[in-house]
Amino acid sequence: MINAAFTRGCKPRAKMYEVTCEAMPGFILRVLPTGRKIALVRYRVDGRDRRHKIGQLGPDLSIEEARRRAALLLAQIATGVVLDERAGQAPASAPALVKQAEPRAPTSITLRQLAERFLRVHVEVRLKPATAGVWSEVMAALSRAHPRPRAESIRSSVDESAAI
Repeated sequence: MINAAFTRGCKPRAKMYEVTCEAMPGFILRVLPTGRKIALVRYRVDGRDRRHKIGQLGPDLSIEEARRRAALLLAQIATGVVLDERAGQAPASAPALVKQAEPRAPTSITLRQLAERFLRVHVEVRLKPATAGVWSEVMAALSRAHPRPRAESIRSSVDESAAI
């Protein structure tokens, strides 16, 4: 865990190095060769690794305050709030938050559509022709047996079993 005592013990080296906090994944302490220590948050958006500088540790920013800001920032990112990189770096006290992920309306697909997607994305790409043929037959049989949307199939199955 990165705390005040640990931070004091991080001595500068010939090259910059980073220490990640085991207690809070995503919270990073960067130690520069000059001895300066910078708090960062590491997160992923759209499959890309991002880092946000919280600030340089010193009289204006303690490690406890940096940890609190990192926790707040990681919580905002986890709920779908994304940092605006075009607006430049936000001040450490208030990150520039621009948009929140739009919730997607639930869509209902049929088992046949799911089977076709499975065959196209997985079977045709990764399996040998003989095995792909077997899977094609299995998926065709399943889609014939359950033509309704999957959510309706589950609901009706539950209703039928409750009636018994």
